[in-house]
Amino acid sequence: MPAPFGVTSTGFMPMTLDEALQLVRADLQGIFGAGIDLSPQSNFGQLAGVMAERLADCYAMGADVYNAFTPDGAAAASLDFLNGLRGVLRLQAEPSTVQLTLTGAPSTPLALGRIVSTAIGVQFETTSAANLPAAAPGGWASSTGYAQGAVVSVTDRYGVHLYLATGGGVSSSAGGPSGYGSAILDNTVTWAYAGEAVAGWANGASYTAAASSGQLGQRVTSGGYAYLCTAAGPGAAANAPAQTAQGQSVTGADGYTWLSLGQGTVAIDVPCESVETGPQAAGAGALTSIVTPVSGWLSAYNVLEAALGQNTEMDDGGVPGPGYRLRAESEIRAGGAGRLEAIRSAVTEALDGLTPPVSNPSVQVYENTGASADSAWRPSGAVEVIVYAEGGLTATAQQAVAQAIFGSVGAGIQTVGQCTSGGANAGAAAVSQNVVDSQGNVHQIWFSIPAAVPVFVELTVYVNAAVVTEGGTYPNTQAAVEAIIAAFAANLVPGQSVTCAAILAAVFGLNSAGRAPAVYDVTGLQIGLSNAYGTTTYLPMTPWQYATIAAGAIVVTVLAGDL
Repeated sequence: MPAPFGVTSTGFMPMTLDEALQLVRADLQGIFGAGIDLSPQSNFGQLAGVMAERLADCYAMGADVYNAFTPDGAAAASLDFLNGLRGVLRLQAEPSTVQLTLTGAPSTPLALGRIVSTAIGVQFETTSAANLPAAAPGGWASSTGYAQGAVVSVTDRYGVHLYLATGGGVSSSAGGPSGYGSAILDNTVTWAYAGEAVAGWANGASYTAAASSGQLGQRVTSGGYAYLCTAAGPGAAANAPAQTAQGQSVTGADGYTWLSLGQGTVAIDVPCESVETGPQAAGAGALTSIVTPVSGWLSAYNVLEAALGQNTEMDDGGVPGPGYRLRAESEIRAGGAGRLEAIRSAVTEALDGLTPPVSNPSVQVYENTGASADSAWRPSGAVEVIVYAEGGLTATAQQAVAQAIFGSVGAGIQTVGQCTSGGANAGAAAVSQNVVDSQGNVHQIWFSIPAAVPVFVELTVYVNAAVVTEGGTYPNTQAAVEAIIAAFAANLVPGQSVTCAAILAAVFGLNSAGRAPAVYDVTGLQIGLSNAYGTTTYLPMTPWQYATIAAGAIVVTVLAGDL
């Protein structure tokens, strides 16, 4: 019988059921004598079988635990932990996205989270508040405050363009939004191109179809319906679009082709994402069923098909990609990426090896392979390591970081730390530590420590009145909401945006399994960099920033009962 079993110098040696049975039989014979009856039907034989099975199971569990610390044997959470130490994180589920055209009556307000579905029930929701524009939408104004959902028009030689404020703020002193992007920065306001203004069809007018630059076709209203020009005629339009069902096209004798967007005299394009994550299919024209109706909002239509999201990456194979295990190995071994991954892994392991280990470290590594300084002010041929840890880095931890960087960065490569008065990395601390090599030479190693960005939160929570008064888990619902938001913020890492959707999920987490629902609904959720708030989607963070939410920066209004 081979030995030893368990952890050995060559790995883990499990004991098979047959080997366990032989061992138990030998032990019984040693105690009760070699002549005992060990046949399967005998008492001793039955006892040996039961004990051997339990012993083999213990070795099988031991093998599973041992393999959980190897790249090939780890699975699920163990694989996440192992690859996390090496700086390769599992791809998480992402929603599908689509641009939805909403039509209806002028100046109809549409709050965040309006839901539209396909005929088979695939649902998408708006990710920004949106106001259906006025019949004659107001033009952009300089140095003006705009809330999320505001709509302005900008007129140039190509037409009257609409822009939707996806992030509130104050506009610049000159210029205004331009182009056809989805994140156009205007001082502190963020705009998204939202299509063309709708005008009444006019005989003899010329209309343009969609341009390769990103401009959508011009839109007109006729007979209480909104139409999109998808093909321009050879001359001026002489035939008004014939009233036709939503999603159908009509071509007049003048050569113009119009797509019916639905009922209404105004239209706005709004970004949406699927309610369920993953590849949620919605072909062109499939999203037309309004699930959350609002007076004045008459139709919805997606001109283009949805961009498919992804499911959480599986351990082995599946969608997306070849699987987490194989992708991690490929990234680490790849020549261009392996070097950065090696630095990240070395710094992470150095912090984890301290006594006590550094709590929840985050390590990011960037390089500049260009011939001149890059956009983050890194000189040519430089490496920047950004290190964050809960509670900060002690002097010992900083020295460990510098030692790990020195041991993993190639010769002749400059290390840098970012600390500037402006730009994306403003506020980050540049730190240096001296490292002595084996020849007694001193090397100054630089790296960066990200800056904290205070975030403010305001929301109204509707709760079950019985839960509020019962004491126990929820003696103070307001304090419970504040605590769960603070706990959510404590888990954010540098560069991770603060999203209203994630805060909502955290608050609804108060609805513990097996209890009456604590939270019925949440409304008025706003976040911001001051107590003026103004954002209902997300606050982006750079790699040199991490968000913090202090208890005093959370304003919670608790109301008993459902909406």
